[in-house]
Amino acid sequence: MERKHLVGSCCIALALVAFAPACTEKEKGGSTKTPASEAMGTFTFAPPDGTTFVRTEHRTYEVSVAGTPVSRREESELRWRVSTTRSGDEFLIDQELEHLTVKHDDKTVADGDLKPGAISAQLVVDHAGNLVDVRGLKDTSATLRSVAGPNLDKEDAQMISPEGLKDMVSMRFQALTGDLVGHPATQGTTWTIQGRPGSGILSRTITVEAMETCGSAQCARLREDIKVDPQALNDLGNELIKDYREEMGAQGKQKVHAENASSSMTATLVVEPSTMLAHDATLNETGQLTFKGAKRSLQVNMRGQTQFKYEYGAKVAHR
Repeated sequence: MERKHLVGSCCIALALVAFAPACTEKEKGGSTKTPASEAMGTFTFAPPDGTTFVRTEHRTYEVSVAGTPVSRREESELRWRVSTTRSGDEFLIDQELEHLTVKHDDKTVADGDLKPGAISAQLVVDHAGNLVDVRGLKDTSATLRSVAGPNLDKEDAQMISPEGLKDMVSMRFQALTGDLVGHPATQGTTWTIQGRPGSGILSRTITVEAMETCGSAQCARLREDIKVDPQALNDLGNELIKDYREEMGAQGKQKVHAENASSSMTATLVVEPSTMLAHDATLNETGQLTFKGAKRSLQVNMRGQTQFKYEYGAKVAHR
């Protein structure tokens, strides 16, 4: 199938966002509930000038039709080098992909180092922690198109266009950073953000679960509970049912319709409230969808996990 041929390029593109889509700055909503205890400050975007680190992202994903051999399995690992510098009142965050491994159904489709600058982006963030621009995606888009080859459909082409990549990078920043900045860094504090229309996310509730030590820094451990639009799971299930019909031949010709969709997405994030430097993050996804037919019912199961690990280089002293 041609879409399987594109898994390498689309995996890179999706890795630029990785976490669940968030709303934009203008779409932020909801209220913050803070315990009566004394606040411990707020989440503030202030990474020390010259901070460098390597971020490794490992993702596994599997969706299957229960009781049949039909399944899809994807695994990827991406290693990014990230650096942060100050430019006047703004922060410049440069991220460059150094190594990529992609497996589809346990078969390696990509594994190797990338040329410097082939996949990169520069985020421009103001002193208040707002993302104001994303630069350098034109060359990245061209690289992804080259990897994908001539079989791009309209949806994939939009995903890896400069505009599509900018949207994903922006959503990723909001999910991991922007939606935290300005909220109290107090254990027990919680706030809810409504999802952007068409994102597949209904809402995200973020809670400061605990404070803990990260090396020489003080960190907050946050939990994120994500409500997913059941229609997003229906779309995924319908794709897999098409594969089932192709593989099962005559046995898969019966008409079925989707019902009883359920899904769960949770994330944890460990971050320094005084700088917004992350130290650990994990996203877990599970889902189940029942397709009912005249003679039998089919159950589609989905599970996935994305883990982020951070290795920091020398950092200048906090000012």
